Amino acid sequence: CFGCGNKERLAKTVTALVWVAGGLTCIMSLIGIFGAEFFLRLLSVPENVIGYSAEYLHIIYTFVFGSVVYNGCAAILNSVGDSKTPLRAVIASSVVNIVFDLFLIIICRMGAAYATILAQCTSAVICFVKVRQVREEIGLSLMKWKPEVHYIQLVVKTGFPAAFQSCMIALGGMSVQRLVNSFGSSTVAANRVDSVAIQVIVSIGTALSVFTGQNIAKNQYDRIREALYKTLGVMVGASIFIASMVLISRVQLMTLFLDANESGEAIGIGCTYLTIIGVAYVIAGVMQSYQNVIRGAGDVNTCMVAGLTELSGRIVFAYLLSGIL
Repeated sequence: CFGCGNKERLAKTVTALVWVAGGLTCIMSLIGIFGAEFFLRLLSVPENVIGYSAEYLHIIYTFVFGSVVYNGCAAILNSVGDSKTPLRAVIASSVVNIVFDLFLIIICRMGAAYATILAQCTSAVICFVKVRQVREEIGLSLMKWKPEVHYIQLVVKTGFPAAFQSCMIALGGMSVQRLVNSFGSSTVAANRVDSVAIQVIVSIGTALSVFTGQNIAKNQYDRIREALYKTLGVMVGASIFIASMVLISRVQLMTLFLDANESGEAIGIGCTYLTIIGVAYVIAGVMQSYQNVIRGAGDVNTCMVAGLTELSGRIVFAYLLSGIL
């Protein structure tokens, strides 16, 4: 909508998006509050920490609106070309999280959940204020409180495949995490390092998706082709660099989570995990490039099929190879 300059359509779409997201937030919040303990036991979380973990999740899901507002406003800002404000919001949120984590845990002897909530609300406020500042420019001043059924259907139709894919990947990730948990702290720690490293690749891919959507609206397909080739180059370069850094510093990374004097064998296992997973970063970079061009073009069904295929392979091979290797 923004790419082709249709501000009225953009305003109606965002209005529908607010209502859909609001409804889903209420539903997911209730599931999170009342189902936290069930899901923790499903993940084979140790019994001695289930109580604390459930309490943490109850607080997080009660105030989940902060995260939803941030993600919604950040998505709007990214789609109109402002990626700096969401970045500043995340930086501010991280600082707040760290400071209040230390304050609440060390001084107040409280849990870290409230620090997480404050951090999420901080990022939400920053992005929301920015959206309000540019609402005239991007057309959100035309928003009305009452959504149109057609646009709700459009949001659901467009968003459902991506949402379904994300949910299935999350559930699949929980399934694999259950397997990872069974191998002990070394593999869990290595898995955390991997989840941070892969974010660079995912973020570059997301930017390409936004760029593709804007240029399709303007029928500038040559720019999309050029962006894809350049993104592939950046992705491959970034993937090789990340894999190299993980490979070179894998021991140091593992000691951030495990005591070197007491967990020598566990650190060795984690290093082997990181060595193997590093090879896949280049493959992930290429996949993210093509998949986000397809997503930006509006073909969310193909992305869903690709994502579910990847997920199925991940689950099947994780359980199959864990028994062999």
